[in-house]
Amino acid sequence: MRSTACLGGKADLFPRTGSILACNALLLIGAMLVTLAITAVDAPIARAESASEAARDQFISRFGRLRNIEARFTLDVNRTPPPEFQGPFKVRGQTHVLRPTHTSFEGEFNFLADRAEFQLRPSVEYAKSARAEGKDASSIIQIRTPQRVETLVRHMAIPTPVGTVSDQVDFRSDTFIEIALGLRAVANGIAVECHDGNQTTLILNDTGEQVHRWLVDSSADGLQVKSYSVSSSQSDCEFIKFSFAEFQRVNGIQLPKKVLIERTLSRQVPGVSGQQPYVVETVTLAVQQYRLDAKDNVVERYQMVWPKGSVVGDTRIGKTFKIASGDRMLTDKDLDEIVNKKRDTTPTPSARP
Repeated sequence: MRSTACLGGKADLFPRTGSILACNALLLIGAMLVTLAITAVDAPIARAESASEAARDQFISRFGRLRNIEARFTLDVNRTPPPEFQGPFKVRGQTHVLRPTHTSFEGEFNFLADRAEFQLRPSVEYAKSARAEGKDASSIIQIRTPQRVETLVRHMAIPTPVGTVSDQVDFRSDTFIEIALGLRAVANGIAVECHDGNQTTLILNDTGEQVHRWLVDSSADGLQVKSYSVSSSQSDCEFIKFSFAEFQRVNGIQLPKKVLIERTLSRQVPGVSGQQPYVVETVTLAVQQYRLDAKDNVVERYQMVWPKGSVVGDTRIGKTFKIASGDRMLTDKDLDEIVNKKRDTTPTPSARP
């Protein structure tokens, strides 16, 4: 067994030494003296190891205590990409184009066990300025279940709501607030990377594709998650860091009211050796209210109600549907029936390809 300590940002490993066994009575006294000397050095290492493992276990235990949580928040997004990132570029094989922008939202997120719902809508001030400048602003609702992800987007400048139904992505591909707060993770994969005083760095290595780190502090009245970061090991490196502040106790759990998110991208610049990192986006999130264990937070609410007129694309089967006869839900059974229904069948389905 080994203990780790944070020294200069690296993990410094100390091998633990077990008891020395005297096979010869003549060496018994010498062996006892050596054992005492080793124990004096080994004791603080063992305590550090015990404290870091306790912090890890306490962090993991949060998953069970935060299975039913709701929050209301405001969100300010500032994109300030340098010229190198204002043209097309790729991250994890996907092409992106970033433009300098500032947006402001109000929203909420709700979690129940393995389900999540996010809602974002433009703030009153941002919507007003967007209209005055002839710009578009979007409201987004996303619902995730173990089976699929449903996303609905309403553009201020476009009357038709647009949505998608897609396969559920593994949490490791996602870096939104629930991962950062330690609400979602694979407990068996989380290990202690280093420990320094009351602070412990926990790590989850995603088979070489992404590395997740949480810095937790056990000195406060209850474990605090101070920061979270995820980095890509690919050449087109992406690094996202969450920093947390202004903690409050909610049902005995320390949760932050302020969250700062920085997204950094790295790319090769002509004439410069190595990849150069640039902060391209800064997000400030302010939580106004948390609710834990709400009785009205039930499974049935995690189902999208598509407004009449919505155009919905199911990326799993490559089909697009229009909601034609009133607001409704679309279960997988509904979609199968619509796909298999002949076009000359009557009556007309309420959602049609």
